[in-house]
Amino acid sequence: MSNAPSIDGDGIFGLSCPRHVKTAIADYTEKLARILDKKITCLCVHGSLARKCFHPASSDIDLIAVTSEPCVESCVSSILRVHQQAGIPIDAFFVTADQLDAEEVPAPVDFVVKPMSGGKVIRLPSGSYDVLLHRQDAYEAGITLIGPMRREVFRPVPWALLSQCLDHIFRHVVEKFKHPILVFCRLVYAYEHKELGSKKIAGEWASGEFSKQWLPIIEQCLERYAQGDATCNLSRKELMRFEEYCGKRIGQLKSPS
Repeated sequence: MSNAPSIDGDGIFGLSCPRHVKTAIADYTEKLARILDKKITCLCVHGSLARKCFHPASSDIDLIAVTSEPCVESCVSSILRVHQQAGIPIDAFFVTADQLDAEEVPAPVDFVVKPMSGGKVIRLPSGSYDVLLHRQDAYEAGITLIGPMRREVFRPVPWALLSQCLDHIFRHVVEKFKHPILVFCRLVYAYEHKELGSKKIAGEWASGEFSKQWLPIIEQCLERYAQGDATCNLSRKELMRFEEYCGKRIGQLKSPS
C-alpha cells in the first residue's frame, strides 16, 4: 500500500479561481501524485492564485513540488506530458527536500517546467535565483495541495539571500516581465517590508508612497491587472524612468541616512 501524502481536495476547491481552473488543478494534482507516489512530500500553489489576485486571462499557476529524491528522466517525461495535457498555464519548480533547505544563491533545483509552448522542461545545473523567491512566496502565502501545512515544509528565506534574488530580478523587469510597473512596485515594497507581498498589495501601497507623478500610471496598471490585461502602453523611455525612480528608492532603503 502506498504511503504517499494525501491530496487536499478542500484546498484545491477552496482556491479563488473559476471552477474549470480548479478542476484542471485537481486533475493535474492527482496525476502528479500517481507519477511521484511516495517520492512527493509536498505540492504547494503560491503566487497570484494563492494571494487571490488570479485572472485566467493573464495569470500563470505557480507551483512548487518537493520530493524526497531527484526525479529520473522517465518520471520527468511523464510530468511533462501531464503539463502539456493540463489545459492551464502551470509554472512549476521541482526540488528535493535537501535542495529546498539550501541557503545559497543561486539555489539548487531539480528541474523546472515552464508553460511556454504547452510545457517545457528546463534544467538549471548552475542553480536558480527564482526558486528562492518561489520558496519565500510559498512560505508567505502558499496553499498546500499535497502534504502538510506550508510552514511545516517551507522556511523563510534569509533576507541576505532574498535581497540578492530581488536585485537579480530588478535588472530584467523591463525585458522579461508582464506588468513591469507593478513588478517594480513589488520590489520596492519587498525592500521596505522585508517580504514579497503581491503585485496588487505593492501597487496599492506604492500609490500612497511614491511621488504623485507616478500615481496615474500605477492606478492604470492596477486596473489593467485586475482585468487580466497584461499589455503595457508605456514607452520604453517611461519604463526606464520608472525603473530609475524605483532603483533610487531601493538604494535609499539599502543605505538609510
